[in-house]
Amino acid sequence: MVDFISENKEIFIAALSSAIALVTILYPMWRKEHIHIWEERYYKVIFPIYDLLEPYLYNKETPKHIIDEMMNILNHNRAIAGSKLLYLASMSYDDYDNYKKVCSHISYHYDKLCIFLHLPKRTISYILQRKQYADRSSRNMYRILRVLRVILIIELAFVAIILLFLLFLLLLAFFNQ
Repeated sequence: MVDFISENKEIFIAALSSAIALVTILYPMWRKEHIHIWEERYYKVIFPIYDLLEPYLYNKETPKHIIDEMMNILNHNRAIAGSKLLYLASMSYDDYDNYKKVCSHISYHYDKLCIFLHLPKRTISYILQRKQYADRSSRNMYRILRVLRVILIIELAFVAIILLFLLFLLLLAFFNQ
């Protein structure tokens, strides 16, 4: 591999710089195309429904007027609500499993859009404290995630240090030939 790179230095550098330039140019353009849709969906559909449901998220008893307000929000924003949310919302709420599916969908998309829009998302501690999980297994998963997050950060730092060291050695070998 090192012989191939050293024989074709110019081609390797040109290809690497072209790939970096392509990613640098295209990613922001792709993101800008979609950010308007994400913002509109977040502010008109996901956040208002999440704000309504949050005190009742995954509770077996949810007042009928909350469900009616949620349906009103969805009816006024059908174009950006998403087909799955419209389907889930059209199901009967007499069955707790249907309501749990709506809560899971709203909860997931709330956190996902917060990440995309660089807004603060709910922390694992917040989710656990407010009991915003579907069942015991979800609660246990959040508790495990809280511990694993620290372990993962340490592992990623270790891997990053190793990769930087290997890159340094590769560049050293590349420029010494």
